[in-house]
Amino acid sequence: RRTVAHQAKPPSKIGSVQQPVRLNHVRARTISRRFQIMAHSLTVNDIASRNWDLERAQIAELFRAVGRLPSLGDCRQIDITGPIYISPCTRLFLGRLPNFAEKLLITWCVLDNSDEPDVVYARKQYDGLVGLNASKTGGEQFNLVRPYHLFEDRAIIVQSWIEGKSLADAISDRAWPIARLKELFGAAGQWLAHFHEFSINAEPSAVTRGLFDAAETEAVALGRRGRRIAHIVWHLAQSDVFEGSLLQRTAGLHCDFKPANLIATPSGIFAIDFQSSKPAGVYFDLAHFLNAATIDAAKTWRLALNLRMPSLGRAFVSGYASAIGPI
Repeated sequence: RRTVAHQAKPPSKIGSVQQPVRLNHVRARTISRRFQIMAHSLTVNDIASRNWDLERAQIAELFRAVGRLPSLGDCRQIDITGPIYISPCTRLFLGRLPNFAEKLLITWCVLDNSDEPDVVYARKQYDGLVGLNASKTGGEQFNLVRPYHLFEDRAIIVQSWIEGKSLADAISDRAWPIARLKELFGAAGQWLAHFHEFSINAEPSAVTRGLFDAAETEAVALGRRGRRIAHIVWHLAQSDVFEGSLLQRTAGLHCDFKPANLIATPSGIFAIDFQSSKPAGVYFDLAHFLNAATIDAAKTWRLALNLRMPSLGRAFVSGYASAIGPI
């Protein structure tokens, strides 16, 4: 009788409509975590299930053909390992030269879900790195990956390898105290400010009404799912923002500034995986980081960290403002 009494009851029905089973927060988070592990396993399996000897040999042959590079010296004896990471648009390999102390990160840019080289994307990445290293506006606080060479026809970028841990991994690692994460969030804000300073426009621009009209149109198209967006746009319409009185700086954007693309090292923060865009409002990069960081924290079991996320967000914004002025 006890066994029967404690069995889960089937979902109730109202008419012919079956009511959904409600999951508690712990169960929902467990399922979310399992999907994260599955997604990570898929990436690992993709690397393990394919023979990468041909790709490694092709990269090595490029170095042997060029013979010598001014920044690296003799390249004919390069040793290629990996890939250490793959995504729909990149393959990351490591390279070692006997006469060069540092490891090299070799990024092979490909068109989405193919092996065809993405020459345009590789050129944007490389030119952005070269331009930023030439400017170095932020001094020692503006840590940059060093670009060494671009094999343009194959869309392969050769750059310095950064030993460290991504800020996204640090967020999920209990070994990283919240006080240290707060320092890194501030440093991330400073880095982004120096990045924007490289191409910032002197005259700020107003947030235009067209932006809200587009958001409202998309919200209406979503139907019930867009009600929350429509509600936010309505509140903004009642504020000074809607009248164009909110000014923001415009600059070339990182376009994907988030904890996963930030490497924490003893010497500071390094940002990776960016391409300089045409000038646009800097709020995009700021909001993108804060949104991604909140999601990364929500995926963890660190309750204290989630409660402190507002203060970490303020540290990020304060770091940005300290380097470039009030936002």
